Amino acid sequence: MTKTGKTVCAEVIVNAGLEDVWEAWTTEEGVKTFLAPAGERGGEGNRVMAIQPMEMFSFTWNAPPTLPGVRDQRTHVTLRFFPEGGRTKVTLYHGGWGSGGQ
Repeated sequence: MTKTGKTVCAEVIVNAGLEDVWEAWTTEEGVKTFLAPAGERGGEGNRVMAIQPMEMFSFTWNAPPTLPGVRDQRTHVTLRFFPEGGRTKVTLYHGGWGSGGQ
């Protein structure tokens, strides 16, 4: 993962097919398996910005409750999905960061 200017960029190859990876990122059940453990807060009120099925998913994001000074600021995340012979490459771009300590 790299942070260039005010954008975090990352890429990973997931050892799963495109449909499974897409479902993990775009369904409530899937996201809860790795991003939102039961009873934890941090992603409330975010919105889907754009969808290209099986190719791109974009949404807003906010800081966790432990960072109240920036919790109301929304950043934006764009994920892209590329099938690679039974595996899936996922790229992540996370931008819209403000300035300051938090």
